[in-house]
Amino acid sequence: MSLFRNASGIRKGFNYQDMVALYYFLDNIKEIKEIKNEGEDDVDIVFNDGSLGFLQAKETKNIDTTLKVGILRKALIALFDDCVAHKNIKLLEIITNSNYPFSKKDISFLQPYGKFIFKDLKANSQQKINKQIENICKSEKKYNKEDFDTDKLAITKISYEGSDDRSKLQELKNIIYEFISDAEISPSYYKRLLHSWSFLFYRNSDEPKNRISKKKFIDYTELTVMDAPDLDEFIRKFDVKAGNIDYIKENYEDYLEKAILDYSLITIVESDFDKFSLKNRDKVEADNIVQFVNEESSIIFEKIGLNNQDDLDIAKIIVWLIVIRRRFLNNIERASINEN
Repeated sequence: MSLFRNASGIRKGFNYQDMVALYYFLDNIKEIKEIKNEGEDDVDIVFNDGSLGFLQAKETKNIDTTLKVGILRKALIALFDDCVAHKNIKLLEIITNSNYPFSKKDISFLQPYGKFIFKDLKANSQQKINKQIENICKSEKKYNKEDFDTDKLAITKISYEGSDDRSKLQELKNIIYEFISDAEISPSYYKRLLHSWSFLFYRNSDEPKNRISKKKFIDYTELTVMDAPDLDEFIRKFDVKAGNIDYIKENYEDYLEKAILDYSLITIVESDFDKFSLKNRDKVEADNIVQFVNEESSIIFEKIGLNNQDDLDIAKIIVWLIVIRRRFLNNIERASINEN
């Protein structure tokens, strides 16, 4: 896959299950090894320590109604099946957009986001869940109440309401901004990342089992960010002449595609930058990058097929992108990986 990939295709936005999968992944990214967005309403988690989590995403069209008994029963049966099939379970969770998942008298879930483990639920909500568990065990002989550990059960409200994605995805937007802040990614990339991740987390009938490892997510995120470099920042930093701006924007991608396939070239540039940074470690990093790019671009100029001095700015942008690519990757990894 090209380092600077052009995303294609159009999605109609997130459904609730896909949104829940991405939200949960970002909110717990340092603890998660892999997430599986698979089956109807099913989101499965593999944590770094090998333990498992099983989520049931239950959307209600009318957020002010309680979850129907059949929906709650279906979610609990799915979690029961997970309990029977697996032993190393860390959590069981039902996630919904309902303001009143169990009772209109319980106002605990009126906020846009709220998570309650079983023992912290109101008594009548606990009773409703316990009653369903008992009914399931009576009607389905393969289930035993002892198999379902309610100490591992949580109910979470994640808001999903409104007539457009801007309204429905407000909570997702908040968690995305938290992540890109931690990863030191410019907020200007929000819409592009949202669009890209919508493809990554999309589950459809053609591919019902969608597995996303942390490495796949990191690679995908890096590709998304680097596919749309901030050319305005480059133009400011390197004092590009006004008459050359349009030429650069129209032509740099052709040379960039060739350069990024030349791994020896990338290795040379990165190695040269490491040596340069070590030699100039007392200087400000931003100044180091500018000085290095100005010097290195003259060295690699002909190696990437350029022979016109008007193309020197294209050589500069290629060197600049190779250098900042590694910084982006380091920042994304730091925001995603638990170093403990």
